[in-house]
Amino acid sequence: MSNKINIPALLPQGPAKEWLEQRRATIRPWANFLDQKRFAKPRNFGELCKRLVRNVEYFQSNYVFVFLGLIVYCLITSPLLLIALAVFFGACYIMYLKTQQSQLVLLGRELSTAHQYSLAGAVSFPFFWLAGAGSAVFWVLGATLVVIGSHAAFHELESVETDELQMEPVRRKKKAEEEEGGRRRRQRKKKKAEEEGGEKKKKKKQLKQLGAESWRFC
Repeated sequence: MSNKINIPALLPQGPAKEWLEQRRATIRPWANFLDQKRFAKPRNFGELCKRLVRNVEYFQSNYVFVFLGLIVYCLITSPLLLIALAVFFGACYIMYLKTQQSQLVLLGRELSTAHQYSLAGAVSFPFFWLAGAGSAVFWVLGATLVVIGSHAAFHELESVETDELQMEPVRRKKKAEEEEGGRRRRQRKKKKAEEEGGEKKKKKKQLKQLGAESWRFC
């Protein structure tokens, strides 16, 4: 399955299209994303947490398009929502055409772009209410959490990440050995310094005794 998803050319240039293009550029191969052989039950809670974190990070672009796909599915299966959206965008388009000719004026005040969108939303609100837009939003969010959470929990980590997890105990052991070696070296240095200090004190004491004996002899 191809990992290329075409962004509609009709989508206007802007932050939204740039963001979608970035998501498209970093998408992982769908063959790996949907490979049934890569799904397995996590062995323990720790592995479950690691899978959730690593897979959400690794497949984040794929999950974005899964979320968008659920939105499209919700719209297709709800004709009233399609009608409500058609009313909203139709109102926006009509106001856009009006603004090309002259500024829109309502109650003696010119309407800014934000006011125009608010007016379009007010006109289409009854249609969204009849279509149950609130329930649709909660359904999309719930379905997204279930689908993404299940996939991230049961999809095995990629080989690179698996190798890193397997090497983690080795690196931890090596680090502990290095710390233990450093501690032993510090102890040897400290002991050597104490021995040298003891030798110096002993020599000083001997010199004092020799000086005292020489003074008595004189």
